[in-house]
Amino acid sequence: MINVNVEPRRLRIALIGNLNVGKSVIFNFLTKKHQKVANWPGKTVEVARGEFFYLNRKIELVDLPGVYSLSTYTPEEEVTRDFLMNERPDVIINVVDSSILERNLFLTLQVMEMGTPMVIALNQVDQARKKGIEIKKSILEEKLGVPVIETVAIYGKGINELIKKAIEVSEKNIIPRVIKFPQEIEKRIEDIVKEIKIETKYSKRWYAIKLLENDANIIGLFSSDEGIMRKVLRYRSEIEIMYGENISHIFSHLRYAQVNDILNGVQIFTPPSKAGITDVLENITVHRYFGYIFLALSILAIYAIVFFVGSYIASFFDILFEHIGGWYFSYFGDNIISRLFWDGLLEGGIGAALQIVFSYIFPLFVLLTILEDSGYLPRMAYLMDSFMMRMGLNGKAFLPIMLGFGCNVPACISCKILENKKERIIASFIASLVPCSARTVVILGVVGYFLGIQYALLLYLIDFALIFIVGKISSMFFKEKTHGMLLEIPSFRRPVLHSVIKESWYRVKSFFSIALPVIIAGSFLIALLNIYGILDIVNRALEPITVYWLGLPSITGFLLIFGFLRKEMTVIMLAAFLGTTNFASVLTPAQMFVFAFVVMIYVPCVATVAALIKYSGWKAATIISLSEVFMAILLGGILYRIILLIP
Repeated sequence: MINVNVEPRRLRIALIGNLNVGKSVIFNFLTKKHQKVANWPGKTVEVARGEFFYLNRKIELVDLPGVYSLSTYTPEEEVTRDFLMNERPDVIINVVDSSILERNLFLTLQVMEMGTPMVIALNQVDQARKKGIEIKKSILEEKLGVPVIETVAIYGKGINELIKKAIEVSEKNIIPRVIKFPQEIEKRIEDIVKEIKIETKYSKRWYAIKLLENDANIIGLFSSDEGIMRKVLRYRSEIEIMYGENISHIFSHLRYAQVNDILNGVQIFTPPSKAGITDVLENITVHRYFGYIFLALSILAIYAIVFFVGSYIASFFDILFEHIGGWYFSYFGDNIISRLFWDGLLEGGIGAALQIVFSYIFPLFVLLTILEDSGYLPRMAYLMDSFMMRMGLNGKAFLPIMLGFGCNVPACISCKILENKKERIIASFIASLVPCSARTVVILGVVGYFLGIQYALLLYLIDFALIFIVGKISSMFFKEKTHGMLLEIPSFRRPVLHSVIKESWYRVKSFFSIALPVIIAGSFLIALLNIYGILDIVNRALEPITVYWLGLPSITGFLLIFGFLRKEMTVIMLAAFLGTTNFASVLTPAQMFVFAFVVMIYVPCVATVAALIKYSGWKAATIISLSEVFMAILLGGILYRIILLIP
C-alpha cells in the first residue's frame, strides 16, 4: 500500500459587513485566533488574517473592517477596497445583522454587483426574534440568488453550515443575481460594459457602475482610455440631469429602493407584547437624567468590585507567600544569596506580580469585557458627548478613554477613529492620563489596600479633574472645528460567560507574557543593585526631586525611572527593595498617596509613547510626555505640602 500525501486545496474567504454584525466573532471561532471583538467604530481598522483546515481544504479567512458601503470615504472603507482590488477572494461571506436588515442589505447589493461567489450569514437571528422580527430565509435567497445561512455567531450556531456553503458556492462558481437599475441607467451601464476590453478581477458591470459613480480608484484604471472616459462623463451628466441630483446620491437612493423591494414579503414584524428588561435598560442608559446616574453608579461599582475582589485575592497570596517564606528561609537560611533570590525572584518578583498585579488586573479586565460585550460603551459615549465638547472633542473620544482603563496603548491607537488631527492629539493626550490597569495596580494596591478605598477614589477624582483641565487647555492651541458625533448604538446583549472569561484571560495572559519577564528581571536587578550599593548613587542624584520636593523616600528615584518601562514595576520593585509588600510599615500615608499620584500622572510607559509617536508624531509625543513629567513633579510636590497642612 502506498501512502500519498494529498496537498489540501487552498481557499480564500473574506468576511465583509457593517459594524457590530459579528464578523470578528466568526473569525475567532474558526481560526481560534483573537481578533478584538468590541462594540465601537474603529475596532477593526486593519485586515485580520487567519487559517484553518476544513474538509481537506486549507482556508485563509480574512476579517475586513466594518463598513457601510464600498465607497472610499472612511479609513475602514479604504482598507476594505484596497484588499478587494489587490487580492480577489474566492468567496465572500457577507455578515448581516438580522434585526436591522434594511441597512445591512445596502452593502449586500454593492457586494453582489461585483459578481463574485458569496454567501450571506444572517447573524443574530436570536436577537431579531426577540424584537419580533421574522425573516423568510427562502424568499430572501430567491430574490438575491445568494445562499442565506442563519447564524448565532456568539454561540457558534450555523458556522459549520456557513463554511460548507461557502466552499460549495466557490467550487460551483455560483454568481449572485443581477439586481437591475431603472432602464435609462441600465442601458448606459450595458453600453459601458461593451467598451471595457481589459481583463478585470470582478464583473465588468461592477466596473461600469463604479465609473458612473465617479469612483476615483476605478477611474484611475481607465483614465488612459479616452473613449470610455468620454462616454462615462456624458452618461453621468445625462443621469444627473435626468434625476436632478449628484450621481452618488442617485445610486444610493436607487439601491435603497431595491432594498425596500427585496424586503417586501421577506421581513415580518410582530411587536413584542410587553417591554423586556433589555428594553428598559436601553431606555434608562440613554435617559437625560437617569442615564448619568446609571453611568456614575456603574463606574463606582466597577472600582468597588475591583478593590474588594482584588483585596481578597491579594490577601490570599500574602498569606501564601508568608508560609512559603517561612519554609524557604528555614531550608536555605538567611544569607546574601538566599535573600537575593527571595527578594529579587520569589516574593519580590513572582509574589509581587501575583499579589499586587494579578489580584487587581483580572477583575478589572473581567468588568471591562462585560462593558464591551454588553454594548454599554457606546451609550457612555452618547451621554458624555456634551461634556467632551467642552474639551474640543465629541462623545466618540470617550471610547478611547474608557479603553484606556485597560491599557493606554490601544486607547491611543483607537484615537484614529476621530475626524481630525486636533481631536486625535487631544484625545491621545488625555487617554495617556487615564489610569490604566498598571496604574490601577499602584492606586489600589498601595493607596486602596493600606489607606482605604475612599482615598483611592479621591485619586481617581483628581485625575479626572486633571484630564478635563488638560483637555480644555489643549483645545485652545488648535483652530480646527470640532466635528459632531455620528455613532451607532447597538442593542444591549447579555454577555456570554465563557466569552467574558476567555477574553479576560487572554488579556491577563497577554499582559503577563510581556510584564512578567520584565517584573522578574527588574526585581532581580533591584535586589542585586541594592546589595552592591549602586542604587544609592542614582537615588542620591534624584533626591532634590524625590526627597526634598515630593517628600518621598530616596529609593523612589530609581523606581520612577524604571517605571517608564511598565508602571506596575514601580510598586513591585519597591516591594523587592524593601523586602516586603507591607508598605505601611515603611511609608507614611502621605508618602503612599503622593507616590501613587506621581506614578498615575508622570510620563506614560514606553509602549504608550511608541503608540503616540506612530499615530500622533514625534513632536506631539514629546510634548505630551514632557508635559506629564512636569505636571507629576509640580503637582506632586504641591499635593504633598497640602497633605502636611491637614491636621
